Amino acid sequence: MPFTARKIASFRREKGATVADSLIRRALAGEPGLFLSLENHRSFGTPPLTNHICSWGEGEQFRRVADPAWMIDAAAFALTLGIDIEVVDVSDFDEAVIRANKLRDILRKVSYGN
Repeated sequence: MPFTARKIASFRREKGATVADSLIRRALAGEPGLFLSLENHRSFGTPPLTNHICSWGEGEQFRRVADPAWMIDAAAFALTLGIDIEVVDVSDFDEAVIRANKLRDILRKVSYGN
């Protein structure tokens, strides 16, 4: 997994080897948001819990405007496995939670080979 190896090397340079190694171990143990790499139908780490990027819309209403990067990357990764996670309405909070859970299940299965 050369992409993941480069990402880990960069992460270690950025954070320092001891800190990066600890964060990666915690991510592999299931702690969300510390490290995630997707490559060759495998996931390495745990995605963050955040499912929403929001802003104040017209009429001073809080609304969801986009998926976070991890969901976009995971959906692209799922597509390489032949799994299309369809976005019907990016502003729908409930739909986003359902899609996030599906993506986490996919990542969990490819990470643990289940």
